Amino acid sequence: MKSQYIVAILLTPLALCGQKHDYNWMFIENFFPNNGLGETSIMDFRTAPPTISVPDSVRLTTWSSVAVMSDAGGELIFFTNGCEVHDASFHLMENGDNLTPGPVHDEHCHYSQVSPGYSAGRQSCMALPMPNSNRYYYLFHIGKEYPEGSAFPTNCILYYTKINMQGNGGLGRVVEKNVPLVANCPPNLINIDNLTAVKHANGRDWWIVSIMRYGNGYFKFLATEEGVELYEEQHIGFEREEGILFSQIAFSADGALFAHNTNRAGVQLLDFDRETGAFSNPRFYPIASEVGSMAGVAFSPSGRYLYASIPLQLYQYDLWAEDVEGSRVLVAEYDGYADPIPTHFYLMQLGPDCQLYLFCPSCRTIHVIRHPDRKGLGCEVVQNDIHLPWGVNLGGVATFPNYRLGALGEPSEPCTAPVGTVEPPAEEGGLLLYPNPAQDVARLSWQGIAPAEGQAVLRDAAGREVLRAPLRLSAGEAELSVRGLPVGWYSLFVEAGGERRVARLVVAR
Repeated sequence: MKSQYIVAILLTPLALCGQKHDYNWMFIENFFPNNGLGETSIMDFRTAPPTISVPDSVRLTTWSSVAVMSDAGGELIFFTNGCEVHDASFHLMENGDNLTPGPVHDEHCHYSQVSPGYSAGRQSCMALPMPNSNRYYYLFHIGKEYPEGSAFPTNCILYYTKINMQGNGGLGRVVEKNVPLVANCPPNLINIDNLTAVKHANGRDWWIVSIMRYGNGYFKFLATEEGVELYEEQHIGFEREEGILFSQIAFSADGALFAHNTNRAGVQLLDFDRETGAFSNPRFYPIASEVGSMAGVAFSPSGRYLYASIPLQLYQYDLWAEDVEGSRVLVAEYDGYADPIPTHFYLMQLGPDCQLYLFCPSCRTIHVIRHPDRKGLGCEVVQNDIHLPWGVNLGGVATFPNYRLGALGEPSEPCTAPVGTVEPPAEEGGLLLYPNPAQDVARLSWQGIAPAEGQAVLRDAAGREVLRAPLRLSAGEAELSVRGLPVGWYSLFVEAGGERRVARLVVAR
């Protein structure tokens, strides 16, 4: 058989079940390597920059349906290629075979222990810890079927599988498998695509969101300790006339915003209510792509900047700007490099080091956005920054929600930048706030020669303006009342004397 390779990027999360989360390594899986067993590259994020190794112990290869999970101590506990679940010993988990059954499974998964992997498209698998449990985990996976009279399969089923990690001596056991949550076969133009998740406002349960390929529909599911159910379907915003292929969806780190970059169309941005699960306030920012149909999207760690990719361009939006669409900046343009396939821009994933990793569809390099919370070209996009030892062909990127996110109003950061590697945005500085966190009143200090008066604007983590007030500075000092504001992260913008300064403020009680 002619050798070809497919890469799947699996960021492994640390510390589940309500504790602090990080990722410590990436699995990079290859499809049909030369030795027929499955070679795996691992990126270790315990070093800066991450180091790459090529162990010979992992034999499960993957296509686009990939997911991975670790325990509260950061140790790998299971991963999947959509065909079967493997445990931490890199062997088939007990009852972990025959995942996502049907004709497509039989076609994609017939290599048994060296299965080439299921292919239901990008973001078609995701793993979550069950609320209020240190034993059970949910695995969500999209299945494909052949519509009547069609020679081509289509996504139309969402399954969940339940794993007990105390089974089989701690290696895990699949206790429920292939439970359908929604099935649209034949699809009737509401195919299910892309998966992502965000914590409920209670900081415990999970909202799981998927899109309908046509129209403007979204499926929303609620995962609790009692189980998983279809919560509702909601139709809102931009109407997708063409079928959505090769797109990406994402929540901001605080869960207040949801974005979907659609192929050959543009970015749909929605507000999200973590209490009710409702989308609202649709905005659409068109992006014309003349090459291909691949599109990726990601938020910066603070949620201020949104990144949207199409094959030849990478754009940044400032979500705190008065005119978000007008704030769009071209931060990178494909440089023409091929290895051997052109290294076009595609999917994005925030790393544990607060850098954004940008993947191409058919290559063996990874682009990196070093400072995603800097404005414009200051974000520093480095194309082909990481070179992998194995090739890539339409690989998948595992989806990771913000596992650190707590209850509504609790501050949380989705990642931790190595000390000294990330500087604040250029416009920040020159403005001190204390106490910080503040309960009712924060005192600000203007560094340098201070003007007599100015204006203060306070924005929440989603960029919404929550306070605007004139400001009188006495010897460079002023007080700002935050009484009545919900606890959380805020950004304070002060315009005075022809200057604009920014400082971060935490309200905590």
